[in-house]
Amino acid sequence: LCRRADISKVAQSTAFREIKFNNVKPKGEWCSKDARTGAWVIKETKKAFISFTLQDISVIENAPSAMIAVKQFFKTRKIPVSLRRFLPLAAAFKSMNTDHQRLMFLRSLKSDFMIKFCHLTWFASCCPELTPEIVGVLFSAVDMLDKSPLLEMVKNKDQLRACQTKTARLFYFNPLNATDRFRLALENPADRGVAERLMAINLWDRVRAMGGGILDASRRGNFEGFRNERLDRLPFEFNCTSWDLPFTGVLEWDYVSPMKLGKEKRTDPRILQKVLDVLGNSKCVWVSKVQALRSISHSFVLTPENLWDYLSFFPKGRLPVGSPGVDPDTLVLPSCRADVFVMMFCRTLHLMLPPKQAEKDMYVVGPHILYNRDLLDPGCMVEIRERLGWLNTFDAYHCCAAKGPTKRGKDVNLSDTYSLDLGFHEEFQVAKFLILLGAVEDGENMLECHWTGAGFLERTGAPFLVPASWLPDPPAHGVFSLRYSS
Repeated sequence: LCRRADISKVAQSTAFREIKFNNVKPKGEWCSKDARTGAWVIKETKKAFISFTLQDISVIENAPSAMIAVKQFFKTRKIPVSLRRFLPLAAAFKSMNTDHQRLMFLRSLKSDFMIKFCHLTWFASCCPELTPEIVGVLFSAVDMLDKSPLLEMVKNKDQLRACQTKTARLFYFNPLNATDRFRLALENPADRGVAERLMAINLWDRVRAMGGGILDASRRGNFEGFRNERLDRLPFEFNCTSWDLPFTGVLEWDYVSPMKLGKEKRTDPRILQKVLDVLGNSKCVWVSKVQALRSISHSFVLTPENLWDYLSFFPKGRLPVGSPGVDPDTLVLPSCRADVFVMMFCRTLHLMLPPKQAEKDMYVVGPHILYNRDLLDPGCMVEIRERLGWLNTFDAYHCCAAKGPTKRGKDVNLSDTYSLDLGFHEEFQVAKFLILLGAVEDGENMLECHWTGAGFLERTGAPFLVPASWLPDPPAHGVFSLRYSS
């Protein structure tokens, strides 16, 4: 392992994430390289526990953009095809006798290699009748930003339409603003390419957030951007250090970037209005308009007022059954306004404001936009909370529905009654905030309390009172429910 890390030019401290000798972490140097022979000398021990990886985080942590982070991430996992490497691949492809063999060869190639557009055109020129299949298989392996020329290679309209459907998720994927909901068929090379890029972006965002003092708004308190993970509709827990992307199955998850806007200069309102005018004059269906907006969303810096305008442009509520462009396999009909809110969440200023400023100015996570029933119906509010998480959608000013700086807290946070699973980081933090607030505010604030960890009270029928031992931290297990009233 030491030799493998040395060949890969990965530092030993990075490759060996965790190491124990006889269940004890070694003190000082435990390995050394013989200067004369180049052999690695390891400290002798009876039993060793090793966690080893060639995933060098330093390769991507200083990347200036998500696009470059993805490219550098792939360079550590895939082989870039130079002219010298392409010649034996081309010879192998030419030697094959059947189309089945050729497509099987290309499927293997796309998993381990990064190719160029000229390589793909050569494969297509050898088998013109296989061009749609070749483009579909190698679509995710081509190292180029604009993938439109790939689809232009398919001349037949019916084949082009089938190829567009197969590669749509990767074609419309925007790595510069990846916050979105995804449903990916991993047997599809393009869908698998989206999953691989999301894992790279998640690693890049995670490293930046951990090193930049960013609030950990993740589900489990590990700075992971993925939420609501399901594989073939069965929930699982994603971990960037231990989870490997399977080759088959339908992967569903939400991704939320931890990086929010700071003091960036807002986009010129005239440009934003021009975009709305173009969308309004377009005859495309609503789903296509959302996709088009997503492709340029990374260029926007919105104010809450701009976000209001963009949400108001799209229809309220969910699209009706049978709407054009809706995925036929989806279990829940999409809401354009929920999709646009999630898309623009990390591209909008003033998500929250200081108390005095919140009394007079508009902010996003509050009664003006997120919890405004004139703009979003309750079903959309619930969906947005599920997709973005508690800590990104909790308005602390209106934790009591009857009061708040704006005096409009009736529907804020959906209710003043909370049911919080303390086993999850985000809900634990909300519960901790409410308990600390209740301790400093006058009167009895936490009403109708219940905790599943206090089963003995259920048997006696006695009410649950939050004990002093829950300050400053409540237990990290059980479901805690309460109604908060200031």
